[in-house]
Amino acid sequence: MTMSKAEPRRLENWTIRQGCLVGQVFGDPNRPAGTWIETSPITQLDGNEVQTRNSRYSLGNPDPAFLLALQLAKVSPEAALDRVAFDNSLRR
Repeated sequence: MTMSKAEPRRLENWTIRQGCLVGQVFGDPNRPAGTWIETSPITQLDGNEVQTRNSRYSLGNPDPAFLLALQLAKVSPEAALDRVAFDNSLRR
């Protein structure tokens, strides 16, 4: 699967919850800037961009509490996203 070429929405203060991203979205024509959303399941990663079942997002800064939890677990945000994308691919 290749990423779509449309300009991605940007997620800030994001975290991962049950295979999806939760964060504040910017650049979404259907929502005010800074609206909190939960995405559909993550399906693919490409550097700083994430494809979900329905949309593509550029990742800004993760939620500081989420980042701290990852640091305490000695897991990088990239590794956590890779694991979620892999797990979600097995469920398709």
